[in-house]
Amino acid sequence: MKRITFFILILSLSVSAQKSNPRVIVKFPSNFYSEQPSKLLVYLENATDGYLNYFISNLENVSEVSKFNQTKENNFDYFLVEFKAPLTVEASRKLFTDLKLKEIYTPAFKKIYTEDLLSLNEIELKKNKLLENYQVTEKSGNPACIDYYNFNIYNIEAKMQSLYFNNYSENLFNGNVAMLKDKLKKALEERNEFIQRQK
Repeated sequence: MKRITFFILILSLSVSAQKSNPRVIVKFPSNFYSEQPSKLLVYLENATDGYLNYFISNLENVSEVSKFNQTKENNFDYFLVEFKAPLTVEASRKLFTDLKLKEIYTPAFKKIYTEDLLSLNEIELKKNKLLENYQVTEKSGNPACIDYYNFNIYNIEAKMQSLYFNNYSENLFNGNVAMLKDKLKKALEERNEFIQRQK
């Protein structure tokens, strides 16, 4: 019994630690895809001392960064980060990856997945990737059939594909890309759960 209680305590502390990671907010220039900024304002909301030290340590070891200034106001820790060279979209993706950030937020709290910071060339390549046609059947509307889940996934993938043709950068910064990715993840999980129930 003591072992189970200890395990639950460790698990709850682990979950609590994950939830305590602050949002990392980045103020990008409005025309980020055409302008290559030499500095960015990055701020952390409600960062613990432990996370703050972790973030600063990572920031000090990123090759693109020349220097940064840190200030604190209310619940936010602000970092004005300057770069050795103007920051391209590809370099920003590398920067946030090196900072071990899978996601960042805009000042309007719209989520951006780091891997979705695509260059114009990468967006063009995504446009060329065609989705296979999906054959809709009566079963596509029935949650008791696998076709229902497959059709839902296809619809989300088709919407994601359309973002590459319709001002990708705007959809990225207003959170639409991340929102559809989250929906796709959930749809895939629902299909897997359905498959497991059929076994």
